[in-house]
Formats: sequence, C-alpha cells, structure tokens
Amino acid sequence: MLRIWSSFLFLSLLCAVALTAAQVQVHSSNQDNLALSIHLGQDRQAGVAASGASQLLSLIDLPKEDDKFLPAAVVTFVVPPGTTPVLVSQSVAYAAKSLPGADYEKALISNQAQIELVPPVSIRGLQIAKLIVPRAVRNGQLIRAVARADVVIDFTGTAQQGRPLPENSFGRMLSQVVVNWDQAVKWGATSAKLAADEYDPISYSGKWAQISISTSGVYSLSRTDLSTSGIGVAAIDPATIRIFTLGGKTLPIEGSVPRDSLSEIAVLVDDDDGVLAGDDQILFYANGPDFWEYDDGMKFRHHPYNNVNIYYLTWGGEFPWPPRRITQVDQSALPAADTLTDFIDYIHLEENNSLGSVGGEIDDYFTWYWKLDQEFTLNFNLPQSVAGAANTLILGVAGTVDLARLNFAESLVEDSIKRPRFYYTTENLQTGLNQLEMSVSSWRGDSFTDYLEILYLRPLIKSDNEALSIYAPAESAVDEMLAYRVGVTEASFYLLDITEPGNQALLPFAIADDQLIFKRTTTESSGQVFSLAAPGDLLKPVQIVMTQIEDLRSPANAADLILLTHQNFY
Repeated sequence: MLRIWSSFLFLSLLCAVALTAAQVQVHSSNQDNLALSIHLGQDRQAGVAASGASQLLSLIDLPKEDDKFLPAAVVTFVVPPGTTPVLVSQSVAYAAKSLPGADYEKALISNQAQIELVPPVSIRGLQIAKLIVPRAVRNGQLIRAVARADVVIDFTGTAQQGRPLPENSFGRMLSQVVVNWDQAVKWGATSAKLAADEYDPISYSGKWAQISISTSGVYSLSRTDLSTSGIGVAAIDPATIRIFTLGGKTLPIEGSVPRDSLSEIAVLVDDDDGVLAGDDQILFYANGPDFWEYDDGMKFRHHPYNNVNIYYLTWGGEFPWPPRRITQVDQSALPAADTLTDFIDYIHLEENNSLGSVGGEIDDYFTWYWKLDQEFTLNFNLPQSVAGAANTLILGVAGTVDLARLNFAESLVEDSIKRPRFYYTTENLQTGLNQLEMSVSSWRGDSFTDYLEILYLRPLIKSDNEALSIYAPAESAVDEMLAYRVGVTEASFYLLDITEPGNQALLPFAIADDQLIFKRTTTESSGQVFSLAAPGDLLKPVQIVMTQIEDLRSPANAADLILLTHQNFY
C-alpha cells in the first residue's frame, strides 16, 4: 500500500471497524511499517482477552444540537510525523435487525451514515487523530444499527523519523487509547522546539512585574512606585524597560478560535542619565477591564471575570528587537484642515446585579443583568452635551422594549432592532442628570435588561482633573487632515495618539486663548483615538507585584495538565 507520487509520500490506513467488537487486531500491511490496517471484529474464540482499544467502541454520546445526541464509536490513532490523514473512502454494513426505538428515541440520527475524520492534534509531539463512526442511521421509519464500517485513509506528505518516545506513565496510558501504538513507537514524535522566528517574549527575560489596571487612562510609574513593590530599581537600565499586554479581552469559548498573544506596547521613558531617579517616570496609556475598541465600528469590551486588566513590566533580558517607545510626531509643516469643536463620545452603562431565570430555572450562569423588573427608571449623568443634537441610545434587553421615555418627554421611537439591541435616536439628552423610564416584557414571561449605551455629540472641552478621550468622527475619510480645537483651563498636557497600543505617539499642540489645537491625518476611518491628560490626570496602578511567568510552551515544562481553579478550591 506504499505509493510515492512525485515528492509526496502517500500512506494508506485501512480501518475495518466492527461496532460490536470484542477483539482488535492491528498489523502493518507493508514491510516499511508505514501503512496501517486495523480490523475490529467480533471475537469468535472463547477466552480471548479483549484489547484495551476495544473500549473505544462503547456507546459514546457526542453533543450535536438541541440537547440531542448522536450515538457513535470513536477510534483514535497516531499519524506518522510529517504527514496528514485524508479520508479517501468509506462504507458501512448494517445489522440484520432494526434497533429498539426506545434505545435511540432521543438520538439525533441522520438518514445516511457519515464517518467523520477529526484532524489531528499534537500531544507531546504525537499527532493524534480520530474517526467518529455513527452507531445508527434512519432508514425510512426504521432505525438501523451500523454493524461494520470500512474506512480508507491516506497519509499525505513526507514521512519523517521522529525523536524516540520516552517510556513513562503517560506513554503507557496513551498506549491503551490509540489503536496503533506499536507503530507510533517506531515512528517517534516530532520535536517540540519553537521555530527560530517564533514570537515568544516570555523566553527572552526572567524578570517580570505584574501591573493591575482598574481604569482606562494615561499611567505614570515612578522610581518610588517600583521600589515600594519590591523591584530593585538601582539595577534597572531604563533603556531596557518594556511593557506587555494580552489585550484585556476575555478568552473565546471555542478552543479553536485564536487567542491574543502577549504583545508589547509603546511607552515613554522620561530619563536623562540612564538611572531611574528623582522625577523620572514611565508613561503609557492602558485600558482597564472594560473599554471601547475600534473593530469595524466602536465596540465595548466588558470583562465579566475580573475588575482589573493585567499588564506586564520587564527589563534587561535578551530580546531580538529594540524596546517599543512612544514617538514624537513631527507636525511642523501640516496643511490647513477643517477644524472640529465637537465629537461623538461613547458611554456604556451596566450593572451586574442578578442572573436571569426562566420559569425559576437558571440556564446561563455567565450573563448577569442590570434589571429584572418590567418597569423601572435608569438615571445617568452626562458631563457635557450639545443641545438639540441627534444622539443614539442603545438598549441591551433580553426581551422586548414596550416603552422608553427620556427626561419625561414623549416616548422614544425605535430606529431598528438587532436583538438583543434596541436602537433609538433622540434630541432630548441634557448635560447633567438624565432619566430613562422603561417598560419591558417577553413572550416567555421573563425579560432582563442588560445595559445602556449612549453615542452622543459633546463639545471638545476638557474637564479639570479628568483626562479626555477623543474619537475621530465616523464620517471622516482616510487620509483626511483634521484639526481639533479643545477648550482647556491648564497649560501643560500629554497628548497621545492611542489608536494602536504598540505604536502610541506623542502629538504636538498649540495653546492660545484657552484653546488647545492639534492636527492629525485619519489613517483609518472612525478608528483613531486620542487621549489628552494634564499632569494631575495621570493615574497609578492598583498594584505592582513581582511575578514569575511560566512559559507553558517551553519543552522543559512538559505539563500533562493545566488546571485553572479558585484559591479556595485549590
């Protein structure tokens, strides 16, 4: 069965799967031990012990949809290093008698037996794949049991000789799970080393401090901040300081979705003599656990599991790239531009007070709601607003909004509904206190109000003792030059372009007659964000602690299991 086409090596795997098996026979079908035949059939000899692999043929319920299950048999096998398994053909044979309906009345059974090849995953350098064989199919009004399945799999690619497998408890356990362990031992495992250009910042430094950020804003770290946290500041070369983040968003639920990697942000190191002393500081913009982010439009990121966002500070090390620094933008010869005196601001209001229940049963323990009442009033404050401007309110409601009345005026009229989001346009927002009366319902009898978002026009005026975040107008065109005129009462500021955390930039500005003016070319429509902060607006982290970051990808780690748990459970 060994076939070589051009530079590719094709290996065949024949699986004869008897779904009532009590015996498993595995042997190589060629002298090179590269093609594999598996025969799972009913044992006809009394007293023959069943192979451990036959345990795989027990009834396994695989969740599919609507709380129904597909009864199936799962066969697990090792793929030779350097190759990819491809399902070439399949056929099934049915049992002579139909199955009792009671055994499968809750099963989601298709009209045709379809064997599925699950792509391999790497476990300690072994590529392990699975075959999922349905145990039953629907044939008209009958349910037929699958008695036997024949599968042909080609291994495509260039087979490689891997490193020897160690003899340990993990290998002994795995030998009872896969059907071709003897062949796997001869093939070996692929190397677990990272590629030379793999991005792995943890491996470049052994000194790390964890920074806890509770609120989005411009942060300042001084010598005192670091030394009181137990960091030996005298030994730090400021030129080697770096700060990293994982982005602050929650992990996706699906394991196949890519995760954000540890990325470096740009920082401003205010130092003149190579030593952190006196008024020297590290300055950077950081997001708290809840923040707005441009992602094909402004979107709010809420972190339901933590009240801080974590950043990581390191110094020294042997990084193959220079530290990221906040750069000074040269705007000495910018052309004339349209001047803006207002902008669209984004506010998200939410309280997590209660879990929702339907008929007294809680089926979602992840989503917490603000209000469970059907009638209530939400109160909120706006620092500034433009009178008479058309603004947008967005209500997040699991149910239906029957009534929404703002500031005792006439009821709001829905613009659109994209459940669970209800959109309204209003000219009745006002500076200071606003009141939103609501009445909600649901055909299920239960309705839950989650949050309120406000997109409103506000003047470019900076309040004292509070940094101002400024968003580029949504209708601005790419490469369009815009001038921003901000009302201020102070004379000293840090003005940062924070659109890209890894490329934060310090922008120049001019101040005259209590007006701060700066210019910027839009590089991405409605995607630019600026932060204007006076020295008194600079924030301090909730906590800075020395930490040890475990490099889970390191071959020296070799963990069999990673357990995440609360300290009380531990």
